[in-house]
Formats: sequence, structure tokens, C-alpha cells
Amino acid sequence: MFTKNRIVPVIRFILSLILVVGAMGLQSVSPVIASTLTVTNTNDSGAGSLRQAITDAVPGDTINFDAALSGRVITLSSTLVINKNLTIDGSALSTHVSISGNDEVRIFTIEPGVMVVLNGLIIRNGYSAGSYGGGIYNRGNLTVLNSTLLENTAAGYGLGGGIFSLSGTLIVENSLFIRNTATEGGGLNNNNGNTGSLSNVTFFENTASIGGGVKNHGVLNLSNVTISHNIGSGGVGGLYNAGTLNYKNSIIANSLGQDCYTDDFGTIGVNTNNLVETPAASPNGCGAPA
Repeated sequence: MFTKNRIVPVIRFILSLILVVGAMGLQSVSPVIASTLTVTNTNDSGAGSLRQAITDAVPGDTINFDAALSGRVITLSSTLVINKNLTIDGSALSTHVSISGNDEVRIFTIEPGVMVVLNGLIIRNGYSAGSYGGGIYNRGNLTVLNSTLLENTAAGYGLGGGIFSLSGTLIVENSLFIRNTATEGGGLNNNNGNTGSLSNVTFFENTASIGGGVKNHGVLNLSNVTISHNIGSGGVGGLYNAGTLNYKNSIIANSLGQDCYTDDFGTIGVNTNNLVETPAASPNGCGAPA
């Protein structure tokens, strides 16, 4: 039988143990608080550079730019690889900052499983030889906002001059694809297994053998998209669809080569209030809009 004098120390010990274990538990679940890192110079590496900010960031962080970098160019010597959830935001600058591959390297590679937002950037003069994505190679979940993909190249048998999206998801809003070049999908190549959703986006003067503006193998959703004056040296200048295309309130016109082509593997889902110059309702066109 326990006496009163023996029970009290036992109770105190148990309470102390509970407090210690509880404190350890609280420490183990302490959240990592996202922070903002600021790029302060146009150097390719070192303190204050975009590359260093990406290295230093923890998942969920935001990288922005000092006001002095408005309209400036950051020139890369190697690709920026993003393997964590991250936002790179240049939208506060009066003139967008440019990130250039100097016609030698790709700008961004987005690794699988991460969520990345690129906002208010000019992604220009990226280069990938015989590979994917002159500007951006996406294997994760990428959102591009208020940005321009300019004069990027996927050379050789390259896919996606501006962006090649291999898997995951791609969202692009309020952005431009201008004078990008590839073998397939001069502006954008949306691969099988990827879902791409574009809103208020323009493709202009992009070039490819197939799909000067866009080539689609996955699911592609377009809303208020203009694909105009793109060049298809192999016959399809605007949009080549080999996947599922859903589009509304969009224009595909003025291409060198057919404006919109759906091959035997492609299907048209939503087709509402669109203008396709030639040939819209032919057997391999993109359908007459509802």
C-alpha cells in the first residue's frame, strides 16, 4: 500500500515528465516562418545575387529585388535550378528586371514536386542545345505571372523555346512569349502528362518546325489567349494539338503555316467564342466554335 508521503513524489515525477515531453514535442513541430530575401545586385553569384538568394532560401520564401535593379539585366553563366517551394517576385519594380542566359545557358530548371511562382520578370536569351526549354524547363508546378519570355532558344531537336513543361502543372497569366525558337513548340511545348492553363497570354513571332507558337501533347486550357504571327517552317505556325485542347475567347491567326492543327492523337474539348483564321473546321483543324 502506498502512503500519502510516497504518492506525492511519484505524482511530482510524472508531472515533470509530462512537461519535459510536451516541451520536446512543441520544439519538434515549431513551424519554419517564411521570409523575404532581397536581390541587391546583378552579379551572377555571391552576396546579394539572385543565385545566392535561391541557395539561401528555405521552402516557402519569397525573393524580391532592390528598387535600384529596375530595368537592369542579370546575366547567368549557368542555369538557376529551383528545388524548393519558392516565389521570385519582380513585380514591384517600375521596369521589369531581365534574367538573361546570354544565348549560352537555360534560365530556370524547376525540379519535380515543388511549387514555384515567377512574377514580373523578363526571361530572355536562354539557350538549350538539343534539349528541353530554352527559357524554362519545368518538371514541377510552375506559375508565371506578368512576365515576358523573350528570344529564348531550344536548339537542335529542341522542345519548347520559351517553356518546356514536362510534367506537373503550368499556369501562365498576363504574360508574353515573343520570338522564341525551337524545333517543336517555339513559344511553349506542353508535354504529355502536363496540364497547362493560360489566361491573358500572347504568343508573337515565335518559330518552330511544328507549332511555331505552341505544341500541346497534354491538357491545355486557354482563355483570352492570342497566338499571332508565329512561324511554322514544317507547316503549322500557330498551335499544333496532339493532346486535349480546351479554349475560349482566344485568337489563332496570321501564322506562317496553318494556324491550328489537331493530329490523330488530339482532341478538342471546350471550344467557345474563338477566332481561328485558317482552317478552323477542317478535319484536322481545331473545330468550329460553339
